[in-house]
Amino acid sequence: MQLRRRPDGYLWLGTEFGLLRFDGVRNVLWQPPPDERLPSNYIVRLLAARDGTLWIGTSKGLASWKGGKLTQYPALAERFCA
Repeated sequence: MQLRRRPDGYLWLGTEFGLLRFDGVRNVLWQPPPDERLPSNYIVRLLAARDGTLWIGTSKGLASWKGGKLTQYPALAERFCA
């Protein structure tokens, strides 16, 4: 399990079942915007950057979450997952 705090105040937890957001009281399963998804729900790494970006490493690739926008990096998937 990976655990990171972002400047938004939430504590983010990466598990083999998905990405969770903890607000200090409860865990909520994070849902991506409609018609978007993470490369995999199996989260292996999290990094909370100073600029507020949450970098999400999954078993099948890399994504980032910032300002309500999910971005995938398919060109890095093979290198990241190797």
